[in-house]
Amino acid sequence: MSNHFKILFQKYIDQTINEEELVMFYSYLERSETDPALKAQLSEFWQYQELMGKGKAADKSKQRSLFKQDRWLEILMKDNQHHSKQVSALIKNATIDDLRKDRKEDKKRFWWGWFKKFFVMALVIVAAGAWYYVSKQEDTTAAEMAYVEKTSAYGQKSTIPLPDGSVVKLNSGSKLIFPKLFEGDTREVTLEGEAFFEVARNENKPFVVRSGELVTTVLGTSFNVKAYPEDQAIQVAVATGKVKVESEDGKSDAQFLTPNMVASYNHTVRKINISSYNNISNLLAWREGVLRFDEVPFTEVARTLEKWYGVKVTFENEDVGQCLIYGEFKNQSLDKVMQALKHAIDIEYKLTTDGLTVTGKGCPT
Repeated sequence: MSNHFKILFQKYIDQTINEEELVMFYSYLERSETDPALKAQLSEFWQYQELMGKGKAADKSKQRSLFKQDRWLEILMKDNQHHSKQVSALIKNATIDDLRKDRKEDKKRFWWGWFKKFFVMALVIVAAGAWYYVSKQEDTTAAEMAYVEKTSAYGQKSTIPLPDGSVVKLNSGSKLIFPKLFEGDTREVTLEGEAFFEVARNENKPFVVRSGELVTTVLGTSFNVKAYPEDQAIQVAVATGKVKVESEDGKSDAQFLTPNMVASYNHTVRKINISSYNNISNLLAWREGVLRFDEVPFTEVARTLEKWYGVKVTFENEDVGQCLIYGEFKNQSLDKVMQALKHAIDIEYKLTTDGLTVTGKGCPT
């Protein structure tokens, strides 16, 4: 029996004692008044506690705090010598319901403490989740707003893959701007200069090219857009598929192009003209490193040479600029191109680090 008392007392200290064991524990305390052996064990226990508590006020205080919710042990801790009579009097005036009520209050305080801890943890988790969601939304928004700018300097060309799988061949002296991610209902890019587009088909998300005052819309096709700021017109040439072109301000009716058709938008009259081209490959030859001129004024040829080779072309006689040029040059140096033109239209030229100077009397009759 004495061992059982020790076990119950240890459970009480550890706060692991249940309601039934608590009632039995209190009954042992009451019996200690008449049971010399039990009384001796209880005294031994208190002497042990006193011995362990010497020089360890903090531990003793902590130990007392374990029992401060219980009025029975509080009496014992205050007065070791007269514990039996006091405990006996308390038990006689108490009922089992009182004991259970006290224990329920302890449980309430215990669970309320855990509830508060859980509530705080839940708030932290919710706050962290909200922060993560907002940060991801901000990251996504930032990604949607982020744009990439690609340029091809004079004398250079580049191939640019787009986020949707489309591929753009960018000509010399050109610039392409596009988002890192194509969000929304369309795939929009902005072009300044010349580029050939091979668009990945997506019927649910049209591909839109904004070039100056002209807007080109496709679902999936290949086409060329030439829109240098210094040119008088913007040109769209279709290689495959179907393309819609319209003015940005909506003042020109939308026009639809099919292969071998070319749209030209004049900045001055703000009108779209459509024509068929017998050999569309002439307009797309630049992709293969081919310069091809078919009855083109020398002034226009000069602008192409400036972009192609990265030089400045100057005419000493403006009449030479009106000469019409025919010819094809594949991966030729500027010097070889000018040698061919020299014999074709009777001109002279001078190529230096400052640029290309063209001289001559005029066009041959």
